[in-house]
Amino acid sequence: MEISGLCTYPEGRAGERYDVTLIAAAPDASELTLKIKNLQECDKNGSPRYKKLKSGMYPVYKKPPPIGFMDKVRGKNHFTLWLWVSPLMVTDSLITLAHYQPAFMSIHEFRIDRKWQVHSFSI
Repeated sequence: MEISGLCTYPEGRAGERYDVTLIAAAPDASELTLKIKNLQECDKNGSPRYKKLKSGMYPVYKKPPPIGFMDKVRGKNHFTLWLWVSPLMVTDSLITLAHYQPAFMSIHEFRIDRKWQVHSFSI
C-alpha cells in the first residue's frame, strides 16, 4: 500500500513531501510480536539490568528494532519510507483512509549516523 502526504509539523519540515510504502510482512515475524521484557538489557551473567534513581530501581531497556527506513530524495524536500507492518495494519489503514478526510500520519524516526530509522507510524 502506498500513501503520499505533506508534512505540517514540526514547522521546520512543513511542506515536505512523504511517500510511505506499507509492506504487509516483517523481515522477521518475531519482530512484530516483541514484548517489553524482551527489550530489557541484561548484564554479562544474563540477569536483567536495573538503574538506581532516588525513587527506586528501574529496568534498563534497549531501543526496539525499527519497523522501516526513511530516505531523503537528494536535492528536494521529499522523503520515501518503507515500513514492514502486520497485514491487519494495512487493512485498518485502508479503512481509515477511505472513510476519514482529511487523514493525518504520525511518523516517529531516529537518525543514526546517515540512516533514518522509523520506530512508529500511525494514521
